Amino acid sequence: MAIRMRYAADLVLSPIGFTVERFLANSERHPDLKEKLSAVDLGCELLVAGFDFAGDGFIFTVEHPGDVRSHTFAGWASIGSGANEAINSLLRHSVNYTMELPRVLWHACESKFRAELSEGVGRHTVVKVADGAGKMDAYEASEALIDNIRGAWERGGAAASGWVIGRLQSELERHPGLHKGDNEN
Repeated sequence: MAIRMRYAADLVLSPIGFTVERFLANSERHPDLKEKLSAVDLGCELLVAGFDFAGDGFIFTVEHPGDVRSHTFAGWASIGSGANEAINSLLRHSVNYTMELPRVLWHACESKFRAELSEGVGRHTVVKVADGAGKMDAYEASEALIDNIRGAWERGGAAASGWVIGRLQSELERHPGLHKGDNEN
């Protein structure tokens, strides 16, 4: 919040020769400035995911004007200009923490590819799996595999899911602890 306030002060108060202190001392005389300061947006969103000391996963977002929202129960979140496309895709497939990991990864890729239909979303895609033991890169899909998944999705959409899920399952089996029957990671 302090960073946002400094930015707002630089943007709104500095050009008219006010400091934050001077404004606060006279804020009742300048309701228009108060409104302008409140409207200042840093123009960024954050998505944070990780594990606590007990190994339990968490995910949250931080949005204007500093609102923190937990998405831990859902187990996923999306931000940015393609968020609606991605979220709709994940909801359509009822993605949740009980789903097998290869299926979750397929739907995560699919949601990312759908988000690319939105302005400002690039094609570069990174797929990583973290585990509760503190290893944040327990598995990372190769660029070639992501290209194959994208190609299968572009050619066959949902019909390609069987091939992709099978391929992801065999990839994950090479990484101990990631090929459990349910998605514990």
